[in-house]
Amino acid sequence: MKKFLSLVLALVMTMSLVTVSAGAKDFTDDSEITYKEAVDVISALGVVDGYSGGDFKPTEVLTRGAAAKIICNLILGPTTASALSAGTAPFKDVPVTNTFAGYITYCSQQGIISGYADGTFRPTGTLSGNAFMKMLLGALGYDSSIEGYTGANWTVNVIKQAVGIGLDDGNDNFVGSQAVTREEAARRIADGTLTDVLNAVPVKAGDVFFIDAGTVHAIGAGILIAEIQQNSNTTYRVFDYGRLGADGKPRALHVEKALDVARLCPPERSAGPIGKPEQNGDCTSTLLAKCGYFTARLLDVAGSAPLCADGESFHSLLCLSGSGAVVCGGGAVPFAKGDSLFLPAGLGAYTIAGRTQLVLTTL
Repeated sequence: MKKFLSLVLALVMTMSLVTVSAGAKDFTDDSEITYKEAVDVISALGVVDGYSGGDFKPTEVLTRGAAAKIICNLILGPTTASALSAGTAPFKDVPVTNTFAGYITYCSQQGIISGYADGTFRPTGTLSGNAFMKMLLGALGYDSSIEGYTGANWTVNVIKQAVGIGLDDGNDNFVGSQAVTREEAARRIADGTLTDVLNAVPVKAGDVFFIDAGTVHAIGAGILIAEIQQNSNTTYRVFDYGRLGADGKPRALHVEKALDVARLCPPERSAGPIGKPEQNGDCTSTLLAKCGYFTARLLDVAGSAPLCADGESFHSLLCLSGSGAVVCGGGAVPFAKGDSLFLPAGLGAYTIAGRTQLVLTTL
């Protein structure tokens, strides 16, 4: 089972607490909170909040309904999660008017939670530590049916998986069979390290990755990439490896904005080109990626390859290796590895001549 991206833990763990603390809430019972740092972080993110009286009640047990709300806030972000609703009662003891009906419905549909054999959910019932870790694992993308989180031995499998990814780090006194408290839930969300929750993918020359918008990702040291993306300069930084800006200060993080748009599910696309090589004369063309915003192909030319930039789209060429020339209208523009050429829409017929490998991008 691959370790999927865990945006929530990555965001919480990689934030500078100096940045986060500005939005952390001051509870009237702060002195009673054992895991103060964890509570500060996730309250600042809006994942959990206090009571109307201004207190947090850290030792109050976490109910099943409240746990569903926390999971939805983690996956969808507080703004989106708050708009959840239930068209029909998800369980016979959870009417659509229940405060947690929308959250419970969403988690049930995603396979993160389940009810009891009698058709109830018992939203006001207490939640054991193991049960809450099961929900967290579901939020991270682990499938209960595949991982064995159902049946007589579900607790064994949950504990094994939780320990394997460090979900229980930092609390040697944790007893999974006991009801989980509000602050314990906060600490479990905030604990861990970035490298433990991101999926490290070894790469080699020629690899292709289609990364959907909203996916937390980073480029490792020593890697040179050709990046093609929709015409947008919006990037939310959730971790900066301790680097400083030109002014000598840490660059800004955009955690709350990232929470609103991040994809909190396993990658849907596998690595590699989406098409197979197609031979046409001296040119082998491979479809690398295609979406509503662009199409990218790898062209391997050994001689000459006639192409046409019609009125539908420009042609953007990036030379990955070798050298050659773009021949058009009686003239030729030479290029070599690392060069990029932009051919406007409506240019018409042109030819790529040489021994070269290029990425052709069109709309």
